[in-house]
Amino acid sequence: MKHIRISRAKFENIAYLTLNVINISTYLMVFAASIVKANQGTLADIIQAIYCTMISFLLVLHEFTSPAWSQMYFGFLSIHRGKSLLMLFLGCLVMCEIAFNIIVAIITFTIGFGYFILSLIPVLPPPNAFLVHWRNHKDFWAEGLDLAVPAVATPMMIPHPSAWHPNTGSLQPMHSKFQNSVLDNNKVVIY
Repeated sequence: MKHIRISRAKFENIAYLTLNVINISTYLMVFAASIVKANQGTLADIIQAIYCTMISFLLVLHEFTSPAWSQMYFGFLSIHRGKSLLMLFLGCLVMCEIAFNIIVAIITFTIGFGYFILSLIPVLPPPNAFLVHWRNHKDFWAEGLDLAVPAVATPMMIPHPSAWHPNTGSLQPMHSKFQNSVLDNNKVVIY
């Protein structure tokens, strides 16, 4: 019997793809639970359900592709602890006496606590969008390549402070080899 050997990069990619699918299904369940809550609720429940459906729709969009504006203004979605708090918040929003909503809230709380546990592991890379992981998956498995996880090119130069990875705490200063250089006729001369 042939044993399939999967590298760490491939395993991380499969794990993050699975987390993306779990997130999307959770957001869709929150969307459905908020509609159920609005169907049998008061005016406050209806307004809360409209708010929750809009948030869950935008989160599904963010989970597929992370636009630059969402990374800039909602940088907490780019770290595990931010996703954890968001899941706990969504679970609180849809919680009511309806059985379906209780089940969705329990699932959302469980996933939120799972993300909190993931945030305590400092070596894990921050989560990315589904399309980024899918592109990496196709690259890894195209020819059986066993590559390191590629860096994701983002349109921003400096990420939002809430998106900094917890083990760094701050941005590292950029060390330039041109620190002691002079521009001479459009040529860099290094001393």
